[in-house]
Amino acid sequence: MKYTLIIAFLFSISTVFAGVDESNKNAEASKGTTVEVKGHVTDFTSGDVLPGVEVMIKETSQKVFTDFDGEFSFEELSPGKYTIVVSYISYDKSIVEEIEVEKNEKLSIKLKDL
Repeated sequence: MKYTLIIAFLFSISTVFAGVDESNKNAEASKGTTVEVKGHVTDFTSGDVLPGVEVMIKETSQKVFTDFDGEFSFEELSPGKYTIVVSYISYDKSIVEEIEVEKNEKLSIKLKDL
């Protein structure tokens, strides 16, 4: 009886750990299907880079700000359609609608001042 309980206990633990291992494999497999969207934001008239511009993906509510070189990046996105909303003080809001992202993308966005 004692050995039966030990064997049942070991079997249940191995089943739990096997399930955890499978979920890790699925998570790793899904990481392989992600894409990255990068870009830079400049002034429409002068071509100057714009640091501190808010860039948001509407569908995921992910938000980043451009760096000192006007560059931004969204990593580990699932392939699909996205709407990019770009806003900056004293500039018109720019909406880039329905970008089909199947592979890594590089965007160039130009903002007009008010």
